[in-house]
Amino acid sequence: MRWIGMALLALAAMTMVLGDALAASPRTSFGFRLDLLTPAGMSCAADAPGASVRQGRDLLGRPLLNVTGDLTGAAITCTTPQGARFTTPLPVDTRDRLAAQVDAVGVWRAGSDRMGLLINPDGDRFATPETHRFTRLP
Repeated sequence: MRWIGMALLALAAMTMVLGDALAASPRTSFGFRLDLLTPAGMSCAADAPGASVRQGRDLLGRPLLNVTGDLTGAAITCTTPQGARFTTPLPVDTRDRLAAQVDAVGVWRAGSDRMGLLINPDGDRFATPETHRFTRLP
């Protein structure tokens, strides 16, 4: 009998934790990197008021960003070696409220007026990526 009571108590605790997780704001991990053809010297930073941001660099010295938490109001800003700045809001996907990993690649070419963002939907590397545009800042 004692085991049944403990099992019910554990089940109640798990239900409360799951309920809190579902009621919480969307929690997403957004990974950002630059593609292989992006020239050296590009820098990027994330502004995410409701999330934590980890910055790093890959083996070639290009920026890597990982934004985890509520992406509402989060944005990435990249600066080219010539000083041009581009920004884009992070797309918020609320389909999976518990944990979702979003992988994105920034694309820029030297001498270009545009910068793009390719987002791999649902972590499927063989799916056609969603494309978004960065906005050039004055």
